[in-house]
Order: sequence, then structure tokens, then C-alpha cells
Amino acid sequence: MAWMYTKYKMRVIKQADFSGPLHMETWIEKQDKVRIWQDLKVSVGNEVYALGRLESCVFHLEEQKIGKLSDIEMPQDVVCEEKIALDPFAKIKRDVSDMEYVFSHKVQYSDLDKSHHMANLRYVNLMENVFSPEFYDCQRLKELELHYVAQSFYGDEIRMYQKSTGDTYQIAGVKTDGTIVMSGTMTF
Repeated sequence: MAWMYTKYKMRVIKQADFSGPLHMETWIEKQDKVRIWQDLKVSVGNEVYALGRLESCVFHLEEQKIGKLSDIEMPQDVVCEEKIALDPFAKIKRDVSDMEYVFSHKVQYSDLDKSHHMANLRYVNLMENVFSPEFYDCQRLKELELHYVAQSFYGDEIRMYQKSTGDTYQIAGVKTDGTIVMSGTMTF
């Protein structure tokens, strides 16, 4: 069994200069029979630098299917009452018909995790790579939200698309068979 992240959201409040230690707190904000939602806060002293949220579930590696939290004897009373100033996950459009193609990525061995799917962190890299270094020279990321829609495996080609709506960009990754594997937004 392994944890599988299904959604991810991060808001950057202040850029860290990494001259001193960062403090990170995380806790379970809510849970149901299948998923948990973890909140996190990154701070230096009393100043908050970033807020985040993860949605995750248990994944049976041998059966290649999602399980229940009871499968790992996860207690139901671990929810913390602390709340952060971060909106719930958004409903992100899963249609690339009006989006611009940017580049393709072929899933390689180093992209894979223990379950032999493309590791979730690699999708963040794909989102970031939709933009050039020159774009990042002029823009500061404020918020990122990523929904993992379907799994990618070794050899799959993922075509990356983006569409601007002001300061927010909708981003999607689609396999060559038309399966959307990820959708998300980046706000600058």
C-alpha cells in the first residue's frame, strides 16, 4: 500500500531567502472513508511564507486500485481543528480544445515512483516548464493548484497545453490517446 496524492494546492505569500531555517507544520484538516486532506504552513518565526493543501488516498500497489483508509487501520479521530486561509480545491476545466500546445514529455524511468506510475512531483515540473526562464524573470508565482486526473506510465507521451486568463494560466497534460492526466492552474 502507498499514499497517492490526487490534488495539490500551494499559495506563496512571501519568497524565502533561505538564509535561515524554515518551519513547516502539517496536519489532517478533514477526512472521509477514502481520502484525507492535509493542510500545511511554512513560516519563519511568526511570519507565514506559504500555505498548502494536499488531498490523498491509499493505493493498493498489487491490485492497482484505490483503497479505504480502514485498509491501513487509519483512525477516524486524527482531524485537527486548525484552519488555514486557503480556499478549497477549485473545479478545474478538463478541456484542452481552446488551449495552446507548448511541448511534449515522454515518461522515462526516472519519472516513475514505487507504483510504476509517473511520480506526482514530475507533474509540477511539467507545469513549470510550460513557461520560459524569461517568463519567470518577469513573473512571481503566487499560487499553484494541480489535479491528478489519470496515471501515466513508462513510455507515455504527455502533451502540455496552456491558456492565459489574465494573471492565471490554465495548464493541462494529455496523453496521445486523448486521456487528460493532469489539469491545473498557476497564478502569477
